[in-house]
Amino acid sequence: MRDLPKLQTVDSWAADAEFLSRSIRSLQGPLEILEAGCGREWPIKLDGVRYRLTGIDLDRAALESRVRDVGDLHEAIVGDLSEPATIPPNRYDVIYSSFVLEHIRDAERALKNMISGLKRGGLLLLHIPDRNCVFGWTVRRTPFSVHVGYYRFVLGYANAGMPGFAPYPAYHAPVVSRRGIREFCEQNRCEILHEIGHSYYLRGKGLVPRATGIYARAMSLLSLGALPWRHNNLTYVIRRA
Repeated sequence: MRDLPKLQTVDSWAADAEFLSRSIRSLQGPLEILEAGCGREWPIKLDGVRYRLTGIDLDRAALESRVRDVGDLHEAIVGDLSEPATIPPNRYDVIYSSFVLEHIRDAERALKNMISGLKRGGLLLLHIPDRNCVFGWTVRRTPFSVHVGYYRFVLGYANAGMPGFAPYPAYHAPVVSRRGIREFCEQNRCEILHEIGHSYYLRGKGLVPRATGIYARAMSLLSLGALPWRHNNLTYVIRRA
């Protein structure tokens, strides 16, 4: 496969959410939208857009919290995204999946199910970490207890690791990467409309962002550039052909 093109980056979640909102608004409504792997809230503003929102998650506690505390889902389903029967084929105009694939052993099967669940011309909006950048490489080589400690003591999430709360065990299948997504799309008749990297973790002030930046640059240098350091997460807009 040819070399990867230069990656455009954004430095805020607000810019990313606005970009995804514009992508959804480009479609003709009313829309059937699936959130594949429910978070605790729907992050995209779609004021004025008619849509029906379905949520699927394997974590019953997280899904029940979403239904009870937010109440924005028209339908809630407990299910495994890697099982073909979980997502009906040709059903949705938009499927949104945010930091879910890395937690699924057979991530490629789950991705195929999402593409199958789209109508022709439908959009898959995808957030993933890049397993092949400095941070993805680091996460894959540290025990889960370290991830929980980072969320709890560095990021300040007191419930980290408890039922219904991140972080979750991660597998980081090969498809969860820039090259993996591109190879998948070439093999499954999908078109990448947009690919964006996230650099927001390098923009903040204080000890943690500075230490993060130093570590990222050092590891990239030691790898002779094999591990990119300018991004850790990726956003994709993928269209089913």
